[in-house]
Amino acid sequence: MAEHNKKAKTNELIQKSKYTLSLLSQQLIDFSISKIKPGDTADTWYEFTVKEFCHSSNIHDTQGSTYKQIRHTMKEELKDKSWWIKTEDGLMTTISWFAKVKANDGDGTIKFKFDEDVHRYLFELLDPDRNGNFTTYRLKDTYAFKSKYTYSLFQILKSHIGRDYFSRWDEKILDYDVDQLKEQLDCDSYRYADCNRRVLKPAIEELNEKCQDFNVEMIDFHEGKKVVRIQFILTHPRAGQIIERTAKTRELLYKDKAKKRTPKEKEAL
Repeated sequence: MAEHNKKAKTNELIQKSKYTLSLLSQQLIDFSISKIKPGDTADTWYEFTVKEFCHSSNIHDTQGSTYKQIRHTMKEELKDKSWWIKTEDGLMTTISWFAKVKANDGDGTIKFKFDEDVHRYLFELLDPDRNGNFTTYRLKDTYAFKSKYTYSLFQILKSHIGRDYFSRWDEKILDYDVDQLKEQLDCDSYRYADCNRRVLKPAIEELNEKCQDFNVEMIDFHEGKKVVRIQFILTHPRAGQIIERTAKTRELLYKDKAKKRTPKEKEAL
């Protein structure tokens, strides 16, 4: 997790969180988590420069306006803003990302310390005795997303796959209650038709264009005229290409073998 090109979160944190954050906030969280290394504690301080973050996330503008925007986001959206998460005892508790954030206007350096409340969701991933109930993905892949909804939906779907990778024949089906998904994606104020048009369809299109881990197909289920359940079907991102290529290879092998058949073998066919 110390590598800046990968990060991990517990599936519990991903699946129980409500994604109310902007795209930049989600990128900053993932970049910050990638700094964690074995031996760190909740009291460990971390730092990065705005230039370093922009280079990692393919942001080309590294001027003062970007630094101010990052500084503002680290405080207003990630340090001061809390959200609800359900704990193992069934209670809802507030949780925040950072306990403290410092900024150096001179060299554009950001220093931060994670809030103690997120300790179990992040630092315990370094425990070798954990059961592997967490999700790992590459930062460079998520930084290609341009919508916060794509970023959020990717994390939700990826958390159900875990660290597994699809073979060309694999298929995973996920069922979601519509209201539950809308709440988690922070679009519960939308009617389903608007949510589908503004959030789900664009996010799925972007995932299928840019995601390196899976392709997504969505099916909605009705009760009367109301859509109450959504089914996501996840497959290998290049399943169609692989199957088509395999079929062509078999066809070529068959033709090559046919050329080498004896007259008697051909007559027997």
